[in-house]
Amino acid sequence: MVPAFDTPSPKPPTTAATSGGATPRKPSANTLADEANALVDSFAQVLERSLTRYQGRIKPDEVKTLFVTAYIQRRQFSSVA
Repeated sequence: MVPAFDTPSPKPPTTAATSGGATPRKPSANTLADEANALVDSFAQVLERSLTRYQGRIKPDEVKTLFVTAYIQRRQFSSVA
């Protein structure tokens, strides 16, 4: 039997309201959550543009495929430089 690991529950970010007036901590720009949120926002922007500009002729699955492909290529080329 494999022992279970204790995983600490994530704590909410510190804000001025919860830290007793102290300066809130600035989140790291390289966290996984920040990157995922930026991707979701970018995808929503691209999807909205494709739906309004092209009146649904470009399907959401096609937009997703193009978006993911562009993201993967961008990551691959940025690691080469």
